[in-house]
Amino acid sequence: MPSSESSGGAARREAAAGGISAVEHVYRLTRAAILRGEYAPGSPLRMQELAERSGVSAIPVREALRRLEAERLVESVANKGARVAELSFPDLADAYRLRTILEVEAVRLALPTLTHADLARAAELKEEMTRLLADGAEDEGHEAHRRLHFLFYEKAGSTWLLHVIGTIWDHTERYRRLALQWGLDSGDLGRQHGEMLDSLGDRDLERAIEGVRRHFESPIRAIEQRMRLEQRRETGL
Repeated sequence: MPSSESSGGAARREAAAGGISAVEHVYRLTRAAILRGEYAPGSPLRMQELAERSGVSAIPVREALRRLEAERLVESVANKGARVAELSFPDLADAYRLRTILEVEAVRLALPTLTHADLARAAELKEEMTRLLADGAEDEGHEAHRRLHFLFYEKAGSTWLLHVIGTIWDHTERYRRLALQWGLDSGDLGRQHGEMLDSLGDRDLERAIEGVRRHFESPIRAIEQRMRLEQRRETGL
């Protein structure tokens, strides 16, 4: 369980300095804890504990949990309250199947609008992401990874496409973090992104699309292998 004294106090000072709302404060704090694995899948999220940790009343906690439920990071259980959403391979496979469809379309729409400056910035973000993840700066590395992808998706020119990709991206961040913990190498991740950037620089749409698909296969494979291993351990088979 995260320390309410240390993390809550620091987060309250940050919220006050940034001028964010109480709901946004609780949402960010709880979401970060879920993504880092501080709250395990299936564990209860008790409103009083979250309120004390965040230094707020129960009202913004309730609203923050609704936002997290909309992202499918939290689920409500009748007569039991909120808990962290479980992880499963079918959920992972379904989410990544949809991500592939949407993000391939975003790359297709974005490619004609990409400038040399866009590609240069993407290369910088790729190097930053690889370095941060290799150094163990997980939060910063994942943020650089997000900025790299969304640099292209924002160029697609579709508000709805960007919104839906963002929603699924947020939901699948726990899986991406697990993939790195369970065998996906940050160097391989950097190499995959480098290949995609090369294909975009060459204006080779088919190669870029194939790169997106291969990129998504890596975390799925790493997580599936680990989940199947854990399942065999539990069943003794």
